[in-house]
Formats: sequence, structure tokens, C-alpha cells
Amino acid sequence: MGPRPRPRDDGSLMSILGILFLVLGLLISVGIHELGHMIPAKKFGVKVSQYFIGFGPTLWSKKAGGTEYGIKALPLGGFVKIAGMIPPGRPGRKELNRRGKLTLAEEARRESASEIGPGEETRAFWQLSAPKKLIVMFGGPLTNLVLVLRVPGDRRMRDRASPKPHRRSGKSCRA
Repeated sequence: MGPRPRPRDDGSLMSILGILFLVLGLLISVGIHELGHMIPAKKFGVKVSQYFIGFGPTLWSKKAGGTEYGIKALPLGGFVKIAGMIPPGRPGRKELNRRGKLTLAEEARRESASEIGPGEETRAFWQLSAPKKLIVMFGGPLTNLVLVLRVPGDRRMRDRASPKPHRRSGKSCRA
């Protein structure tokens, strides 16, 4: 009688946990990115009607402070609905296409205008100054950059990236 064979561990549980951890990390990153747009927009007085993580059917939502916060079924991104992203068109613009239907641009303008209620004209994104618009637009990517620089990575990768002096000779070497 030889040694008993050990049960085979195929790592499927670890794979599932790894995938779940990756999805959770991405959702947190997306949520922080969208906060980077929403927070400055609200600070500048712009109407923000929705903040959602995910796409598709809504799984959960709660309204607070004029904004609906929620989670959607497909964890493939997120969005912040900022009112008045598209300014009104100039008078005399082309509103209909050759088939007599609204152009895509005109549809987008009207959808954007529908988010602004009576007396809320000053809360439209397009009313902001150019520097404030840039702060709102770059707020998302900036938070991602800060996140990358602040979250500690794998220690072994950091150690491998920086050469260390040899204990005796003092010359640089890789660990």
C-alpha cells in the first residue's frame, strides 16, 4: 500500500471568487469615476437626476436630494445623467431630415431640454463656464488616475520594479 492520493483541487472556487472580486473592483472603480463627474456638477449647481452603476433593468434605486441613486442588472459600466448637456440650437437650424423626421441632433437637444423644468434654466450644464465644464468632464478620469496612484498594488510587483543594492557590494541588483 502506497501513499493515499490527495483529492484533486481544480481551483474552481478560487476562479469564481477571483472573477467576483474582479467584477466588484471594476464596479467600485466605475462608481468612483461617476462620482468624479457628479460631485463637481452638483457643487456648480447643475441638476443631476440619476447616478447608476450598471446598465439595463434597475435592480435597486433610492431618491435623495433630487438625484436617483441605483444599481442596474448588467455590471458593464455606469452613468450620471446631467441635465442640459446639449445647448439649444441656433434659430433656423435644420430640425428635420430628408424623411421628415427629427435629426439625431435635434432629438438629443429636445431630450436634453426636457430634463430642465420651469425655473431650472440656470441649472443646465451648458450654462456653466468653460473651466467649470472641463472640471465636470475631466472629474471622472481624474478620479481614476488618483485611484491608481493611491491604491497599493501587489508588493512583489513594486519590489521587482525597483532595483535594490546588493547587501555586501552595494551594487544595484534585482531581487
